[in-house]
Order: sequence, then structure tokens, then C-alpha cells
Amino acid sequence: WRVCVKTEQAFIELNAQFIDGVIHRWEVLLEHQIVSRQGAFATADAAEAAQRECNAAVAQLDGTLSELRAQADQRGRLFPLDQVVVTYGLDSVEATILQLALVPQLDLSFSHRVARYHNNILHDVIDVAMTLALLFPSREARLQARSYFATDAPLLDNRLITLARAKEPRGSGLLSQELRPPERLADFVLCRRSLDASLRHIAELKDPTLSLSDVALPAEDAENLRNLVQHFKRTETPGTGLAAPFPVGPGMTIQLVGPPGTGKTMIARAIAHELGRVMIEVDCGTLNGIG
Repeated sequence: WRVCVKTEQAFIELNAQFIDGVIHRWEVLLEHQIVSRQGAFATADAAEAAQRECNAAVAQLDGTLSELRAQADQRGRLFPLDQVVVTYGLDSVEATILQLALVPQLDLSFSHRVARYHNNILHDVIDVAMTLALLFPSREARLQARSYFATDAPLLDNRLITLARAKEPRGSGLLSQELRPPERLADFVLCRRSLDASLRHIAELKDPTLSLSDVALPAEDAENLRNLVQHFKRTETPGTGLAAPFPVGPGMTIQLVGPPGTGKTMIARAIAHELGRVMIEVDCGTLNGIG
């Protein structure tokens, strides 16, 4: 058990290095854009030299990120941020948009750079206009890229980001919308498990330790449950269903019926344990009170 804990801690530390590299990469890119927008380059040669320096720094960081990914792969692991990309089938542009949207939640100091980019201390959020300007050099490309923010596009359809009116919007419409990833996604990327803030007053996140062998059940019922769990394990696509940070695919639904005290919660905990999943336990009394 201690070996498992040390192994997991080592991966968490490796993931922290990876996320730090991702943030640093965006800091380099955004700082270059800020200086360029401020017209700090006296000549075209100076601007080209600065661009080459930026490109070299980014290439070095990309190399570091590739090395860290290789280390994770040697452990048979995938960094959570990369797992999100694979799970939801994001293309390279969608993955880049998601990275940019997440960075302010991963490091608040990045918001100060965003405000400098906008030249407005109050406008410290990443909006659609900024995202398109950073990723697409031409107006034609930016116009076409608006499709990435359609309601049926993967980022919004899978609730990886939502669009909301910024506190200091620049204009109206889609371009002024702020990119907001859920807090739970940021926690997932940092190898932390958490509930959405809206659920914390009615539910708890638990890591069950009971197995089906610990539950007193008729032999036939116990066997049926084991078969159901094994079937799900065999048919679940890696990185989808219950393994994803947000629901993907059909998943599995089990209805447990019986009077209080007959072991429904215990069975649910055992199933979660057998599947290697955490469990959300909802306080139904509090939930009914809300209604």
C-alpha cells in the first residue's frame, strides 16, 4: 500500500511539473503578444528578433513537455489534461483553447497578464475575441474558427467550458463572452477530486473500501452483481463512461430498491469499490428540503 501511495505521489509531482510547463508556455506567448501590441519594437528587425526568441523559448518548453509525457507513458499513465483531450476527442485547436481557458484557474497571476493584454486592469478574463486573436493570425481564419464556440461543438457540448458575459465586456455578442471552465475540471487536471461547488452542501465525495465479498447477499444476487461489474469493466472504453471527468457514453445505471437498513448504500459502495470509482453520497433529506 505504501508503494502505491509513493507511486501516486510521484505521478502527482510529475503532473505538477507538466502543468507548470503548460502555464509557462502560455506566459511566454502572451508576454510576447503584449509587447507586440504595445508597439515596443522600434524596427521590423527588432520585431523579427523578438519573434525568433519567443519561438525558441516555446520550442524548448514543448521539448520539456514531450519529455514529461514520455516519463508518464513509461509509468503507463496519461496526464489528466491529456486524458481530457483523448476522452472527449478534442482536436489540436480545441485542446489549445481548453488549455488557455484553464490557465487563469491554475495560476491567478496569469490574470494580471490578461489585463495587460487588454490594457484594462478590470478586464482580466479570457474572452472569445482574445482567444481567436491569439490562435488565428488572419481575420478569415478567426471568422471560421467561431464554430469552435458553437453550442454543439465539443468544448461546450461536453461542458468543458461555458460562455458567460464578462464583468467588463468589450462590446456584445459571442466575441465578448468569457471562457469559463468548471472548477471541477481544474481540480481534475491537478490530480485532485472534487465536487461541483453547487453540490457540496448536499453531497460528499467518498472513496469506498467495501468489496462485494463484505456484503451479506443471497448467493445468486451477489453473483449477478459481480457479473454486471465484470461486464461493465470489459465493455467500457478506456477513458470514457465513469472514468471520465464528466459523463461520456451510456455508463451504467443500477436501481436498488428496499426499505431503510437493508444494505442499499453498502451495496452501492461495494460496486463503486469494485469498479475503482469514487462515490457521491447525496443527503436526500437536505435535497428534499431544497424542493
